[in-house]
Amino acid sequence: MKDIITISVGNDRIRGRVKQANGIEYSKRVVLPKEAGIYASHILLIPECFCKPDPKQEGYTLLYFYADRELALSKCVTNKKGGIEYFKVTTTPQKLADAFDGVYVNKNINYSDEYVKNLKENINVLDFIQERTGYSFRRQGSNYYRCEQHDSFVIDMNKNCFYWNSEGKSGDAIKFLTGIEKLSFRKAIEELDKYYRNLPEEKREFKYEAEERKPFVLPEKANTNYKIKDYLINQRGCDEELINKLISQGLLYQDKNGMAVFACRNWKGEIDAAFTRSTYSSFKNTQESSNPFTGYFLEVCPGATKLVLTESYIDAISYYSMAKELNKPIDFNVLGSDSCNCISETFRINYLTRPEIHDYIDTVIIASDNDKAGRQVYDKFVEKYQPFFTRIKNYTSDIPESKDWNQDLINYKDNRKEKDKTIY
Repeated sequence: MKDIITISVGNDRIRGRVKQANGIEYSKRVVLPKEAGIYASHILLIPECFCKPDPKQEGYTLLYFYADRELALSKCVTNKKGGIEYFKVTTTPQKLADAFDGVYVNKNINYSDEYVKNLKENINVLDFIQERTGYSFRRQGSNYYRCEQHDSFVIDMNKNCFYWNSEGKSGDAIKFLTGIEKLSFRKAIEELDKYYRNLPEEKREFKYEAEERKPFVLPEKANTNYKIKDYLINQRGCDEELINKLISQGLLYQDKNGMAVFACRNWKGEIDAAFTRSTYSSFKNTQESSNPFTGYFLEVCPGATKLVLTESYIDAISYYSMAKELNKPIDFNVLGSDSCNCISETFRINYLTRPEIHDYIDTVIIASDNDKAGRQVYDKFVEKYQPFFTRIKNYTSDIPESKDWNQDLINYKDNRKEKDKTIY
């Protein structure tokens, strides 16, 4: 799917409907507000189907743009003779969005657009964050570095950007300062300018060459699954019948080190990703060269019209196990993701490739964790996909009472045991 950029404008800026050339479709006529900076008072025509009410601001409309499209804007002005003239300009959705954010038009910042762009593109995000925070990062795969102090904090060297899932923030060095450290835009640019000028000449241009991607290889299997059964069934409370089924399907097994290996099978039937978790400590890891968006698909109800999305593989198993414990109808399938940040892309790829999903579902249930980032997943997901996946009629959020679905499952089983003790 193409990248999407959204901009929110007040409904008072939308003047009416304009019939398109085909005589059937309609476009909205938007007069851009002063917040649009250099594009203020320009007129934008946008297809009506790309305009949706903004769920976060009453009285506002979200405009959706394909990032790779060129926008044509016009502005009506009165010339010296009193006549009406139209000036036309072209721009990109990103530049228009940046104008709304004040990136290019904030007059209080004495830096050119080109220099700000240079800071964004050429400051090495990994080096900058390490030096500024003192955090350490370990390589994970060919492009990613994960923070050792904050497990949900990842840097993608290929894109030169960070993702801090638990904080719900991502972006370049400027976004780190404004989003994480809460600096003003002006102060962020001043800090980056100071940092950049102190860099040696050879580090003033960002260059990154990824290591050659190694072929994906599953961890070696042990001759037994005793440890993972004890861990997942007795300690984590997962449904024994489902665990045995996953083992028989080759989607779950114990490796030579006693680790639980969650093997992910893609739409072609090939296993191209794996997640390992210790059965005796908090250690967990994604197997090198895994496809991060294959996901852990549990087809527990063939032909189901509901799809549950979780932000971990063990939560996918736990969600099903919890529903079974509560005698709820199993009228759904589950898709576990590698992390909170991967939910949307994992869904998109699986929706487009798996007939078990796109041929049936009309309802998506976002069952993310009960933390700041998890609670933001639903709004971001609906904003991104609702305009395009028109066959999906219902979106809903299902947040656990505790930190995640596995903890809910453990708590439920522990409480039930205490009640049983009281009865007897």
